[in-house]
Amino acid sequence: DVIYPFQRSMIRFVSEYTNITNYYGGTCNCCLWCAVALPPFVDPEKKYAVIAGTRALIAKELDDVDEVWLVGQCACSESHQFPGYMDKVKAAKKIMKMPTCPAMEYALEEKVGGVYDMAREAGLPDLFTLDAISIFQLQDTIRPGITDEAKDRKEGRIKNFQL
Repeated sequence: DVIYPFQRSMIRFVSEYTNITNYYGGTCNCCLWCAVALPPFVDPEKKYAVIAGTRALIAKELDDVDEVWLVGQCACSESHQFPGYMDKVKAAKKIMKMPTCPAMEYALEEKVGGVYDMAREAGLPDLFTLDAISIFQLQDTIRPGITDEAKDRKEGRIKNFQL
C-alpha cells in the first residue's frame, strides 16, 4: 500500500523518457552517475526499468518490462534488498547487470587513507562503499545511525574500522 500524496525523491534523477522507470533505494552518487545514463540506447517500443541502490522499493513484479538494468553491487545483490526483490526483477523479459561498485573500484585502486586502508588490509574493503552509500543515500531507506557512523569515520572521530 502506498500513502498519498506521494512526493518523489531526487526528481533530477528521473528519466526524461516515458518508457523508463527508475527505482532508487539508498544510492551513492557513483551509481547514480551510471544509472542516469542507462539504458545506453532507448527503443521507443520497449519498456525499461533502471534499479540502483540498497532496498529499492519495487511494488510489483516487472513482468511488463522488456529490460531491467541493475546498476551496481547493491542492486545486483538480493541480500541488499527487501524480501522478494529478486522475484520481482526476474519477472522481466531481460536483465542487464552491472555488478561492480563504482565506489568500490575507486577505493580498491586508490589509497583513500586512514580507517579505510586499515579495513581493506583486514579484508573488509566494503567499508568505503558502505560509507559512500550512507552519506549520499535516501535517508529513509537504510538503518538509523549508519549515516552518523559514516560521517564519524570520514571526519576522523572513529580511528579503527567497525561495521
